[in-house]
Amino acid sequence: MKRGRIHHMLRIGRAAGRTAEGGRARFWALLAATAVVAVTLCSLVATAATWEGREQRGAARVPTLADHGHQAAALWSRYWDSCQGRQFTVVVIAPLTKDAPLPPGVARWPAPGEVFLSPALAEGPASEDFTHRYGTSVGTVSAEGLASPGERLAYVRPTTAMLSTARMEGITGYGGPGPVFGDLRIVGPRSSMMAVIGVLLGLRLWDWRQRRPGWALWEGTVAMLCCTLSVPAGRHAPGWTSGLRPGPSLSGLLSLPCSPFLSCW
Repeated sequence: MKRGRIHHMLRIGRAAGRTAEGGRARFWALLAATAVVAVTLCSLVATAATWEGREQRGAARVPTLADHGHQAAALWSRYWDSCQGRQFTVVVIAPLTKDAPLPPGVARWPAPGEVFLSPALAEGPASEDFTHRYGTSVGTVSAEGLASPGERLAYVRPTTAMLSTARMEGITGYGGPGPVFGDLRIVGPRSSMMAVIGVLLGLRLWDWRQRRPGWALWEGTVAMLCCTLSVPAGRHAPGWTSGLRPGPSLSGLLSLPCSPFLSCW
């Protein structure tokens, strides 16, 4: 008897769903929203994994400074340069011993006046002349030494004349506890990126809910999906928010006060 009552109630629910105004459209909208939520969660996991890989590669190239009383194996220094409004790091290295450790991603020690460039710099604008800007380019930095595929980075070995005037620190190896450099220094830690995305999506979802309660879940999850799919960096990592610009429904994300901060990424 109990089973028959449940079956009867299900039949009533199905009949009401068919006859209710917009019932079928609501069903498909909720189904689509559920699917987008699932894809969004998977994208968040993939984003976190991508960011973790960046941080690991960034930490592996941080130099270990030679303590007082310990012999340094190499000299190391860095400075900022810029191209088209975007800063990047130029690292100056010079060996002091025959077995001096190489930075990750550098295949061999460059000779004095030679340079290893990241692919993004090696393929940069001809007007910038990166292949001769810091010396003679003799190779590229492999993916192992880059935080992201599109990172701009150069390893320069100075000439004897340059070395005599440069301020450099003695190091014993890499993977030290010091601060990161390169794109990770500009973008900041993963927690900052996640916090900014969370605040933007939360504010935008609240706005959608005030104006269109029935579509808040759908549009909010689509916005989250677009954000998370655009975060994993490729060759054009600085414009990871540009994928949100064309959509009329999502363009409001960029009208928030935090947008200038995001656009600099």
